[in-house]
Amino acid sequence: MRRIRPFKARDTYFGMAAGNNALWKSVCKVVERPELEQDARYTSTTLRAQHQVELRDTLEAIFANHDADYWITRFREAGVPCAPINTYSEVLSDTQVDHIQWVQPLELPNGVLTRTFASPVKFSGKTPEIRLRPPDLGEHNGELLKKSEVEA
Repeated sequence: MRRIRPFKARDTYFGMAAGNNALWKSVCKVVERPELEQDARYTSTTLRAQHQVELRDTLEAIFANHDADYWITRFREAGVPCAPINTYSEVLSDTQVDHIQWVQPLELPNGVLTRTFASPVKFSGKTPEIRLRPPDLGEHNGELLKKSEVEA
């Protein structure tokens, strides 16, 4: 089974996909290695998959020359699908995540205010607000036990 893995640049990892020959040609252009396009091991998607270890090693040696942002910018300009691999804090501060309103404030049982992911589902174009804080450990035990006694 093939595993999809991110690529290592000089500073961090990023994702990039060249799932057809046109995209592969663009990758070769971006990395300034046109001879890779004609390399017999890489002339089709199937062959690139069969030789993915050597191809990864070759590309990562090139990617090590610049930071991930450099490669992402170049690949985007060339129309090659790519993206950074974000940390949790980077995801929480992403402008698109903010625009979509996926992150909302949440009060914890101890009164501390934090931020958390909300439902990605929208109703009438709006993200439902988080109305209740999560319960403290055992907070509703009495209520639940009383209800189960009534039902028994």
